[in-house]
Amino acid sequence: MQRRFLFTITILTAVILLSCQKDTGFENKDLYGKWMQKESFDGYAMGGSYTWHSVAPQHADTLQFLSNNEFRMNGPLRKCTGTFIQLADSLEINSNCNTRPEVLRIEKLTNSELITVRAVREGVIKDRYIALE
Repeated sequence: MQRRFLFTITILTAVILLSCQKDTGFENKDLYGKWMQKESFDGYAMGGSYTWHSVAPQHADTLQFLSNNEFRMNGPLRKCTGTFIQLADSLEINSNCNTRPEVLRIEKLTNSELITVRAVREGVIKDRYIALE
């Protein structure tokens, strides 16, 4: 009787553990296409608000990721071109706007939304983009 009980508990535990899936925030979505910045989160110690705030369309950056790993950024303050490498949960971008590669962690990637996280000296800056294509 005790063996049967232990066997049943073991099987139930295995079924529960195997049926749980971690939500990574990623759908089966390619990064390729155009993305427009909608919100920004300033999460850094000196002057950061630690809240999401809207970015007006005239101040928003537009990112474009092409299937040949070409990267383009068009914004009110700068225009960049270069290449990118998509890793499991991050992007490495080499562009004419930076002297060394910029690494962005991908926090969320769905068919309609991309959230990137950029490390800064005192914390992080997050940007939320919506798909344009």
